[in-house]
Amino acid sequence: AAVLRHEGDIGLLLKSVELSEQGDGSGLFNLPGGLELSPGEFIQISLEAHQWMLGIVQSTQGDRDV
Repeated sequence: AAVLRHEGDIGLLLKSVELSEQGDGSGLFNLPGGLELSPGEFIQISLEAHQWMLGIVQSTQGDRDV
């Protein structure tokens, strides 16, 4: 429940992802107790997370083809 209320580190991370998905850059980098990341660092981390997710999806789809 604390995560859904955006409490603690994980809650802050969830709020950051939500703001990013909404395209709210100003809200993202002005969060109280923010992530202490530059916009470039956040973009790089986001890109790596998406690549990881796509890798999981592709490997799962490959398992179905066997």
